[in-house]
Amino acid sequence: MRAYELFEYGGTNYGSWLIRFETESKTGIYKAVGYLDNKKGNQKVEGEGNSPENAVRDVKNKIGEIQAQKAKNNRSNKTVIKSALNFNILATREYIDKKGYKYADVDSIDGVPYLLLAKEKLPGFREIHSRDIINQKGEELYFISLTNNQVYRNNLVFNGRYYLLPDEDYDISDPYEQFELMYDSTVENPSDKYKLSKPGVTVVAWDF
Repeated sequence: MRAYELFEYGGTNYGSWLIRFETESKTGIYKAVGYLDNKKGNQKVEGEGNSPENAVRDVKNKIGEIQAQKAKNNRSNKTVIKSALNFNILATREYIDKKGYKYADVDSIDGVPYLLLAKEKLPGFREIHSRDIINQKGEELYFISLTNNQVYRNNLVFNGRYYLLPDEDYDISDPYEQFELMYDSTVENPSDKYKLSKPGVTVVAWDF
């Protein structure tokens, strides 16, 4: 039995969101609420279902709709010439340096964007390249190039920061590992120094 089952409410993290949910219900309908607290301020999303799991799933689906709408609004007022996916240093350490992934692709499942990482070249996967940037600790940073069509097709936000959410069903024998891309915030200008606190990526766009 999980610890939260001993209480009336439970909680789970979903990227930069905290989802609180009822573990007991007198009506058979369970409530859940997602809270986002980042540099953009507080945001709340409510959901419900016939079980705690379905209530949480309802909140996640609504968060996904918010992310898709952000991507749509973002595209409507931006002309992009070139785009790429930059790995932050935490993602670099965990998945490139430690696990040795060399290739990547971006795809979506039911409208939700995912990053796919592989050690061997697979159809559609692009090689992970150095950004020719070394941080203060002497660590190299990496990226993959993206087409604008990949950004549009997968509802990504140009200059958006995303947490990498690992797939709990991943098996080491799988040809690649997939991570849900959970939107956190958007880089507003070059002087924006906000950084993700967990492994993540940024969809970089050039409009020159």
